Amino acid sequence: MKTARRILAVVLILSLVFVLAACFGKKNKLEGTWQTTTYADENWYYLFNSDGTCRYGLVSSDMAGSANGTYKVDGDTLNVTINGRDGQINHTYQIVSVSDTELVLSEDGKTVTLKQK
Repeated sequence: MKTARRILAVVLILSLVFVLAACFGKKNKLEGTWQTTTYADENWYYLFNSDGTCRYGLVSSDMAGSANGTYKVDGDTLNVTINGRDGQINHTYQIVSVSDTELVLSEDGKTVTLKQK
């Protein structure tokens, strides 16, 4: 009887460890690099890190470059603050949809599709 209880206790502990590892090991859906395919003749990207920091960059423009910032998701709203040369630039996007490969954002009536890189 004592052996059965010990085995049951070990199984329960291992189950709890696996459940916790699955919960805490999972990254948020936005984490990673997302790049536009076409947007107003420019190609730009966001790199979202797990710690709430991000990088915004232009890859095909006369003004190619990048800047660091922060982001926060609140429900279906994505708030991004970029630290530009002339101060902070704030964007408030509605998250239309997000999957493992595609992110669709809307801001001021304009919709943009980004692909996971």
